[in-house]
Amino acid sequence: MRRRRFPLRFVSLQAKFLWGTVLVLFLVMAAVFAVVEHRQRGAIIGEVQRRGEVLARHLAAISTAPLLLYNFTALEQNVARVAGEADVVYAIVLDAEGKVAAHSRHPELVGLLLKGEVDRQAASADVPLVQNTEVEGTGEPIYDFAVSIRVDRQRWGTVRVGLSRQRMEAEINRTRRELGVLTAMTLILGGVAAALDYLSGT
Repeated sequence: MRRRRFPLRFVSLQAKFLWGTVLVLFLVMAAVFAVVEHRQRGAIIGEVQRRGEVLARHLAAISTAPLLLYNFTALEQNVARVAGEADVVYAIVLDAEGKVAAHSRHPELVGLLLKGEVDRQAASADVPLVQNTEVEGTGEPIYDFAVSIRVDRQRWGTVRVGLSRQRMEAEINRTRRELGVLTAMTLILGGVAAALDYLSGT
C-alpha cells in the first residue's frame, strides 16, 4: 500500500506544476496585454491630437491676413477647405471679441458669440488647447482644438477645429481585440504544451 502512494504523490506534484505554469503564463500575458494596450492607445491618441493641432495651426496661418483685412469670403473658404479633411467635423474662426467670423458647419452663427463652456475656454485660450467634447445634437465624441491668432503679440482671434474621435476609438478597440486574441492563443498553446508535458511524464 505504501508503494502506491508515491506515484499518486508524484502525479499530484505534476498537476500542481501544470496549474502553476498556466497561472504564471496567464499573469505574464495579462501584464504584457496591459502594457502593450496602454502604449498603443497612447500612440493612437497622440497621433490624432498632433494631427488636430497641425490642422488648427494651418487654419490659423492661412486665416491671419483675411481676419486682419475683414475678408470674410476668404475666411469662409478657409474653414470649408479644412472641414473637407478626413474626420474634421467643423472649422471655426473667431474674431478678437470671440464672435464667429466663419463657421463651416453653421454659417448662420456668423456674428454671434458662442456661450458654451467649451466655447468660452477655446475663445480665451492663450496657448494651443484641446478639449474633449461632443457634437451638440448627435453626441458624436470629438476633440476641439483651439489656436489663437496673434500679430505682434496682439490677439486678433481664434481658430477652432473639431476632430471626430470615432475612427480613433474604433482603431483602439480593434487593437484591443487583436491583443486579446493573441493573448488567448498564447494561453491556450501554453496550456496545451504544459498538459502534454504533464501527460508524457505520467
